Amino acid sequence: MKNIGTMKELEQLRKLTLPSWKNIPNDGLYKEELISFVKNILEPLFIYGENFITSSMINNYVKQGHIKEPIKKKYYRDSIAQLLTIIIFKQALQIDEISKGIEIEVKTFTLKAVYDNFVEIFQDAKEKILADFDDRVGIEFSIENHHDKVLYYLVISLFTKLYTMITIKNRQI
Repeated sequence: MKNIGTMKELEQLRKLTLPSWKNIPNDGLYKEELISFVKNILEPLFIYGENFITSSMINNYVKQGHIKEPIKKKYYRDSIAQLLTIIIFKQALQIDEISKGIEIEVKTFTLKAVYDNFVEIFQDAKEKILADFDDRVGIEFSIENHHDKVLYYLVISLFTKLYTMITIKNRQI
């Protein structure tokens, strides 16, 4: 039986929904607005309350070419989608690997297509992994291509890691 803290955190993860491409603001967000937007969406992924997005991090991501530069100090949809993806996956991969993966994908597909595919896989994997809070594990995915397989494995590793961290945090091993 899971304790109340574990159940609450798992329920927060289950409710987490990433915005589709069209629901990411494209009228430009200043850095503090961007930080607030990202925190509101991704906070459930950071179970220890770590500061997962700061102004300095954004500056470094821009300097290193991981996200597009702001235009007149405003960040637009492309940058926001890149930032969301980086923050999510930096729990499972190094930032250079994430950035390289995005770069490879956008050579074949638009950033919009890559991001929307990622959101779809993220939601599907999350729902299947966190569907039941009992002790059974039985996850099935229908994967059509190698690209999707890699994304599914990455999202599965993220959610199994988070589930383990929540369990350890609440001392329910």
